[in-house]
Amino acid sequence: MPVQQPVLRAHGLSKRYGSHLALDDVSLDFHPGQVHALFGENGAGKSTLIAMLAGAHEPSAGHLEIGAHRGCFRSVAQARAAGVRAVFQEFSLVPQLTVAQNIVLGEEPMKGPWLDQRAALAQARALIAELGFDLDAAARVATLARGKQQMVEICKALRSRPKVLILDEPTASLSEHDARSLFGLVRRLQADGTAIVYITHRMHEIGALADAVSVLRDGRLMATVPAHTPPARLIELMTGRALAHVYPPPGAATGPVRLALRGVDLQPRRGMVNVRGIDLEVRGGEIVGIAGLVGCGKSELAQACFGLRRLAAGGITLDGRAARFAHPADAIAAGLWYSPADRKNDGLALGLAAGDNMGLSGLHFGPVASL
Repeated sequence: MPVQQPVLRAHGLSKRYGSHLALDDVSLDFHPGQVHALFGENGAGKSTLIAMLAGAHEPSAGHLEIGAHRGCFRSVAQARAAGVRAVFQEFSLVPQLTVAQNIVLGEEPMKGPWLDQRAALAQARALIAELGFDLDAAARVATLARGKQQMVEICKALRSRPKVLILDEPTASLSEHDARSLFGLVRRLQADGTAIVYITHRMHEIGALADAVSVLRDGRLMATVPAHTPPARLIELMTGRALAHVYPPPGAATGPVRLALRGVDLQPRRGMVNVRGIDLEVRGGEIVGIAGLVGCGKSELAQACFGLRRLAAGGITLDGRAARFAHPADAIAAGLWYSPADRKNDGLALGLAAGDNMGLSGLHFGPVASL
């Protein structure tokens, strides 16, 4: 079977931010009907590369070829017009609008001089049904869990049937059921001839979906290899060193109980799963995983430990002493830290500099006088 010509070619792409070279002379071909995985550690250059493919950033050097286009994309709109769509980890949704309004945003159906809301709703429902997602087209995006918002982003990207679809860690917010639906969708798009650029840190997804894997390290392309390449070899390309054990055995020695939850119930909130009867111990030198489907209460439980959720019953102890934090500042002072799942909305003040964000948790304010 003859190899098809690439639908998108990247030639010598480089990107420099001041003195930092984030991407260094990367050339890649993306073929129709192929799932091309990008693999590498955080900071390897994957996000920088796809930002240039999607028109979000211009390269410092190099160019792209797709159809009759030669050069670089100067905007996301230009990339979309050429047939390149991206679903980034950081969503581009308008929370106050409905699912349907977000899906058609920028390409709204019109009825004379007016927006045709009825047609937008019908088109969105048809697309959601075709993709097999569990979404209410009339729901406001602000009311949706992060996994559902991910589905809205995918719907937006697929509305115009792109030639190239970029998926940046698409299963990070999805339940196992929704991830399986996404895999089925990727295979259907592949069969239809769509070129798919797939970024993931999950080794099993590479084997399940990809045809080829390009490994990046420190902004440089190390190799493009078949997807069936052994995981140990991919990790060696990614890190620059061989690993004796892909999954080394955990250390046997653990210390005393540092954090304990006994019979914890959380105060119920509208739209939140009821979390009840939780018993948990975390010992010194131990990593305890909390697993479950999207919306099962994992984040709420962690937030309760940090003083962000109120307890309805039970108790929390830290180093053997009762700890019921009224505010995250109390938890930080006691030596407990929480990193939220949604760092953009819950973890950072985006209008402040990086240094200011780093210092926020160390600020101390006296009591606020009532006015």
